[in-house]
Amino acid sequence: NYLEYPIWRESVYKRDEYTCFICQDEPGEKYLNAHHLDSYDWCVNGRIDRDNGITLCKDCHKEFHATYGRGKNTASEFFLWLCDVNPTAIDLFLNNYSFPQRNIFGRMQIISVLDAQ
Repeated sequence: NYLEYPIWRESVYKRDEYTCFICQDEPGEKYLNAHHLDSYDWCVNGRIDRDNGITLCKDCHKEFHATYGRGKNTASEFFLWLCDVNPTAIDLFLNNYSFPQRNIFGRMQIISVLDAQ
């Protein structure tokens, strides 16, 4: 772990107002997780990049990883999962989260999903 990791986590929580992006549970109702959009294991440059994180409650975080597994996850996988579990949040995600620009394939995949809708 990085020494900056707790600072990163807190900055993600603060930006997201300590609220789960998926179910909108507010602080204190459920344990929160700062989820890496592009996985911590492979995206070294994004490990402490606030734009590579999003706040999820414990249950929503567990549900994401039950769907996509742990490790090697991408921002595009998160977006596809978001389309399934909370499609009303798609615009909010695209307008307020600058998901990692380094994942060109992921950006193209997200555009393809939007075009198909």
